[in-house]
Amino acid sequence: MKVRDALDAFRTARGQTEPRNRERLFWVRIGPLSIPIPNPGQLHWHDLHHVALGYGTDLTGEMEISAFELRTTPRTGIVFLLCVAGVAAGLVWAPRRTLAAWRRGAGCRNLYGCGLDYDAVLAQTIDELKAWMLDPGAPSLQRR
Repeated sequence: MKVRDALDAFRTARGQTEPRNRERLFWVRIGPLSIPIPNPGQLHWHDLHHVALGYGTDLTGEMEISAFELRTTPRTGIVFLLCVAGVAAGLVWAPRRTLAAWRRGAGCRNLYGCGLDYDAVLAQTIDELKAWMLDPGAPSLQRR
C-alpha cells in the first residue's frame, strides 16, 4: 500500500479532510479536557510516523509516538518539548508501552528534518517508509 493511501485512510478514520499544518493551534485531548498547543508546522511528518509505525492516536498512542520521536531526535524546540511532555506522561500512564516505544527508536530515524520531499515520501510504500525509519541500513527512499 502506498503511503498516500494509508494517510488518506488515517485521516478519514479521524474525520480529517486535509493536512493540519495550516492550523495555528492543534488540540490535545486528555480525558474530558482539550488543551490548545501551538502548531509546530511538523504535523504532516508526525501523522506519517503514526501511519508507518502503527501507533494509535489515543492518549497512549501519542505517548508512544512521543517516546519514539524523542529517541530519534526531534529537530525543533516545540516538538522536543511536546515529546518530553508525552514521554513524562507516558511513564506515569503507560510505562511499559512508553518504554517499549523508546527502545524501538534506538538507532532509528524519524522524518523531522530528514530532507525528503513530502510528496516523494507519499509515493513510497508503507513497507519502504517503515524500513527506512527502523533500519539505518535500509536503502534511501527514492525521490519520485
